Amino acid sequence: MIVGRARPLTRTQLGRTVLAGLLIAGIGGASATFSDEAPSGAPFQIVATGFEKPTGLVVHPQGFLLLTDRKTGVLYRLTPGFTATGEPAFSSEVLFSGLDEPIGVAVEPLEDVLVAESGKSRLVRFRKLGKVFSAVPEPVTGGLKDPRWLVLDSEGAIFLSAGGIKKEKLPKRTPQPKDDVLLRIAPDGALRVVADGFKELRGLALDHSGQLFAGAKRRRGDKEKSEGTIFEIRLPDGAVSPVIAGGFEGPRDLEFDGLGALFFTAKGIREQKKSDDDDEDDKDDRAGNRSSGEREPDGRDEEDDDQPSKPGKGVILRATFKDDGTLDRLTLFAGGLGEPEGLAFDADGNLYVAERKHGRVLRFEAPAPPILEPLPSFTQKRTLTVRGTAEPNALVTILGGASPATGLADGSTGAFAADGSTGTFAIDVSLTPNSKQTLRVFATRAGGNELTSAATEATVTHDDVPPDTTITSGPSGPLPSTTATFEFRATEAGSSFLCELDGRGFAACTSPKSYTGLTPDLHTFRVKARDQAGNEDPTPAERSFTPDTPDRP
Repeated sequence: MIVGRARPLTRTQLGRTVLAGLLIAGIGGASATFSDEAPSGAPFQIVATGFEKPTGLVVHPQGFLLLTDRKTGVLYRLTPGFTATGEPAFSSEVLFSGLDEPIGVAVEPLEDVLVAESGKSRLVRFRKLGKVFSAVPEPVTGGLKDPRWLVLDSEGAIFLSAGGIKKEKLPKRTPQPKDDVLLRIAPDGALRVVADGFKELRGLALDHSGQLFAGAKRRRGDKEKSEGTIFEIRLPDGAVSPVIAGGFEGPRDLEFDGLGALFFTAKGIREQKKSDDDDEDDKDDRAGNRSSGEREPDGRDEEDDDQPSKPGKGVILRATFKDDGTLDRLTLFAGGLGEPEGLAFDADGNLYVAERKHGRVLRFEAPAPPILEPLPSFTQKRTLTVRGTAEPNALVTILGGASPATGLADGSTGAFAADGSTGTFAIDVSLTPNSKQTLRVFATRAGGNELTSAATEATVTHDDVPPDTTITSGPSGPLPSTTATFEFRATEAGSSFLCELDGRGFAACTSPKSYTGLTPDLHTFRVKARDQAGNEDPTPAERSFTPDTPDRP
């Protein structure tokens, strides 16, 4: 295990807040074989190797990974499995070869696969045909300049970063965009420019509310000449605002985890300083005449540069945000990577990264989901204590109630824990009144600074409204028999009942309820319902009757 430590940076402007330092997070407890070239942060598992320039990465709904190799033009399928010794490993299969510089990859709702083919200036689709994919890619749209990364929203619209777009592909009277552009392709194929003016626009990601985030060097006209910026693009109007700026360079792919923390790859960490090409950018910004999609002043896309960056500089950064959307914290999740590119989370919260320099895919292991003690299906209490165990020192977050609740899993030692730590927690959760709610319980390693587990779910119904009880049949007044039978019901399904006769005390009963051998006196029957949360009808239903058996001849 690699122990985490703090690395302070100076003069680092971070959008709307300032970073005091970067924390290298150490992941403990992962059963894995670690490389000698381990990043300086979190331990990892090498799950696939042998690629030339692995770039785009996505997890398919069926559990396998899709990987593009920009240099060889291959789309791979990586299927999870294990070695003979039980270590995680993935088998590699060529799904399609012959692509021209494929970069971004995404999966559509019907499980068709999209690939941004940069060399052919187009976006293509591989149709899902049962258990296989079509052998020939179907063009989605062309006329793009250097298409790169893509992401899909919940309606199936495609967002794509590109160096530009040919004018004939734009709707009539649409101004020609400047610099790198963000495009939207609707499910019906309609294409529009969402925003332009970016310098080296790359990765895209949608947060849980459906707002779009993008990584770029900076944007035309920015006063601060940053080497790396994360932008938020408000939809549908396309308003752009920086949320993290400076302190890192060359952001690539972006992904949100299950709790809304943003992870992104970057070329490295750096102090804010004026770069050599800033003067050229200033001239272009003032002139405003650079054609859409034209390369940076050196005449080539830095992704096409065959000269590798300095070894050990690539990073994965993790950002969390406040309720108002401003940056809360930026931490260094892993360092020392070799040109990290695509990122992807699987259903268990494990994080995968395509490491371009070393031609491999790494997996950073998420903690196990919390184990919960049984919770009541129904409760009268507005506040419910959720108890369980999680990885020691993990931050436990509970969503789905009236408001989020958090607590720390115990990191102290205990006699019954195999690793010497208890990991127990007890967290009070406010429930939404008189509502069925599904609580989702997550564990985030290292006190909330690293990866987050999949959710453990439990459904609870809060109910503090007592049921009403109705007697549907039974005697009232004279009864020509010594046996009385009553039927009754409650307004709430699943309720039980309590009955009493002549004030002798309530006892559990079911409908119908019969009494036999009754004396010819006035009797009073009462019944009340008790719902599944334990609420009892405060005004029992009642009937009074008098048995009157006539003399037999």
